[in-house]
Amino acid sequence: MNLIQMFRRIDSHSDKARAPRWSITDNYLFALNVAMSTFINDRVDNIREQRKKYAFETAQRIKDDLRTIVKSSLPITPINGILTVPLDYRYEVGVEVFINGRRTNSVPVTHNELPVLKDNLHTRPSKDRPVHYVDLDGFHLLAGEPGLITVGIISYIIEPSQMYLAEDPADRTTGLSQDSLVPLLVGAIYYVITTAEHNTIFYNPGDTFVAVTTVLTSGTVHYIVNCQLPAHTHEEICLMAAEILTGRAQKYEKRNLLVADKQII
Repeated sequence: MNLIQMFRRIDSHSDKARAPRWSITDNYLFALNVAMSTFINDRVDNIREQRKKYAFETAQRIKDDLRTIVKSSLPITPINGILTVPLDYRYEVGVEVFINGRRTNSVPVTHNELPVLKDNLHTRPSKDRPVHYVDLDGFHLLAGEPGLITVGIISYIIEPSQMYLAEDPADRTTGLSQDSLVPLLVGAIYYVITTAEHNTIFYNPGDTFVAVTTVLTSGTVHYIVNCQLPAHTHEEICLMAAEILTGRAQKYEKRNLLVADKQII
């Protein structure tokens, strides 16, 4: 679903005919972005739900739920044994290191267990068993001797882009919404408001397209950022967003029904 379709699904789940009017910026986008973040946390490891029996990569479905936001960094050269945290980093999946040209997995450790590991001859970090921990400075790599690790690769879950829709097509202060007088952003997605022509192709209202040039020949379009998670997750995210909105509107009975619906997805 694109973002507009997700808005409509929220309306459907919320029984919009009897619900309060919601604005895009203050309500829909807020609820969808909170729901997306909550969904990711749940799939990675929901620390608040003690009864939950799953976490990331414990089941194929969960891997598929997050596959579009999992990536590996380019090879990173450690500085003083530390790998810089990627700018879009959210959660760690794994770390691989190169020692004497050999690629191996690094074992994640916690700060409080590291001194114990170092004191034990059989568990201390070595070139055969490199370990790492994370703090404000980055990923600290340990392999027994300084300088043994020459390159590291971080696999991680990214911080996804916030869903967004520019409401005013004439808003030129942000550059986020466009009419035919304002250059498009190449690679960005646009939602068509009035019949538009871009790159010799005509689009009808309700269509979306990816800008391949900066020129919008005619029509009005809105800059849009869709949900980065796979399409099969959107229904649950919309249900969660509807749950958030109906809860804010104090429609508690409807909210409880939505919570029940979410359990069967």
